[in-house]
Amino acid sequence: MKRHETDALSLGFGVAFLIFAAWAQLLASIEADLRTFGWLVAGGLILCGLLGLFATLRSQRSRTGSSSSAS
Repeated sequence: MKRHETDALSLGFGVAFLIFAAWAQLLASIEADLRTFGWLVAGGLILCGLLGLFATLRSQRSRTGSSSSAS
């Protein structure tokens, strides 16, 4: 099987998902205020959206830079 480079973005999202799942399990196992959990979920979703936005902008910038130098 051919080895490939580690995809840092996918690894980051996987680790973030595992941390979020562990945090959710911890909150489910103890008595916690649902409003606090709601804010944590909202913050996690905002963070994921920002990471996706930055990744998209970064890939567009690298494509634009490489195509302009090739011309």
